[in-house]
Amino acid sequence: MLVYPSLEDMVVDQTMRASLAQPSAPQLAGSRADTVSVRSLDYPSLYPSLNEEATSSKETSASTPFLNHSISYDERGPLLERPNLPALSYSVSSLVAPITGLAPGFEQANLHHGVRNIYVPKAHDGKIGMRLTEIDRGLFVQFVLKESPAAHQGLRFADQILQIGGKEVFGLGNAKAMQLIEKVPLTEGVLMVVRDRPFCRVITLHKDENGKLGFTHRDNKINAVTPDSSASKNGVTINQAIVEVDGISVIAYCTAEVAQVLENAPRTVSLTVMPWDKYEKLVYKIDSKLLRQQDHSVPASAYNQFQ
Repeated sequence: MLVYPSLEDMVVDQTMRASLAQPSAPQLAGSRADTVSVRSLDYPSLYPSLNEEATSSKETSASTPFLNHSISYDERGPLLERPNLPALSYSVSSLVAPITGLAPGFEQANLHHGVRNIYVPKAHDGKIGMRLTEIDRGLFVQFVLKESPAAHQGLRFADQILQIGGKEVFGLGNAKAMQLIEKVPLTEGVLMVVRDRPFCRVITLHKDENGKLGFTHRDNKINAVTPDSSASKNGVTINQAIVEVDGISVIAYCTAEVAQVLENAPRTVSLTVMPWDKYEKLVYKIDSKLLRQQDHSVPASAYNQFQ
């Protein structure tokens, strides 16, 4: 299954593949003719990548990797026979993107939607530079202070915190969760388990000849989408909060500031958006002046941090 960052990428890719598949002039019998393959394209594509178990199975039956079966057992014997299906790779570099390419903004905005360990050292005052809030008993990052340890370690607005210091925080509440952080000795730092922004999604758009993406906004709220635009074709809807532009936070920006960021962005723009009602819950009861101090730097990669 091929995956594309935008509809425009899909259309261009399909057009290129169709042109490559067109029959060429007849060749003499017995002459060597290499069959045209999609692998001849000069950009990568997303194909299923087998997990370790499937890889070992493939070595024994390379001709039929999708037909291999594995059986689950318990103390009573076999329970269920199921196909040993491959797992999809979510690497940014494996997307088919003839237009988008591997633009820095696209890579910075990429959402992994996975769970990771992150180690945040404490500052001299014992703080790590973030605030938490509770939504539906889950704990989420409400604020990340610029130039703080939390910002340097890659924590971002709307990340979900699953554990702090090995303790599950579901239903714990933000006050008790912050107490867990405060109790960690200054010299040790805080080990957390984090899920990347579960309320968010990334939509990649392409500016038209006038530099427009096809939507209007007030502050960071999308309030209208133009039909037959890159925004409409790629699934942008109204009542969405723009959280990031090319991976850089626009939280607490006014309308003019968001517009300036979009104008300065390259022709291919990746928006991180979330439902407006969830956004309102995340910023509920936080002072607007404090929110203006949100980290707006190029996001740090947290995936090579403490494992």
